[in-house]
Amino acid sequence: MLTHVAGTNYTLFQAYAMGLSADHFSVSATPRVDVEVENDLVTLRYYKSRGDVTYVVERRLAENGQWSSEGVTQNHSANGRKITAACPVSVVEGSLLRLRMKLE
Repeated sequence: MLTHVAGTNYTLFQAYAMGLSADHFSVSATPRVDVEVENDLVTLRYYKSRGDVTYVVERRLAENGQWSSEGVTQNHSANGRKITAACPVSVVEGSLLRLRMKLE
């Protein structure tokens, strides 16, 4: 059973991985999702808060599809801490994005 931050759907590990305090948790500091309709892209922006956590954005094309980072462009800032991940939107199939975090 995963322990959650009080009053949220975020686990304590997710709060740790995003560099957030479980005691003073703020949803406004969690990863931000933007839809760029002009370029038909879905963009996820997040901050790599921990060196001992691997962060990968994955997408799933159909409801029964597999999660994969294939087709997701992930750009890191000069210091490697700010990451922008984007992928094309499939209007026909639908797309889901997720930020997978793994403790090393």
